[in-house]
Amino acid sequence: MPITPPTSSNNINRILRAARPEVRAVLRAAHDQKYLVRHTSGGHYAISTPPGTHPKQTVFSPSTPSDRKSVQRVKAKLRHIGVKLT
Repeated sequence: MPITPPTSSNNINRILRAARPEVRAVLRAAHDQKYLVRHTSGGHYAISTPPGTHPKQTVFSPSTPSDRKSVQRVKAKLRHIGVKLT
């Protein structure tokens, strides 16, 4: 699946459809800050730094986390690459 452009709200809604609500909120926040969100073939999400950012970094997130801590870990990793979360 191609990487969604940051301005395409239709594509991001389609991509986030399978995600749990707590994961969906985090991914939407990253997308709103121009990070690239895509659904991998293995059922996870890949969040990459915006084009032109150096160094290029990617964080992977489950679409259906197995426990509460997995969402917290993804949030910590996203903060590390520069996503501002509430």
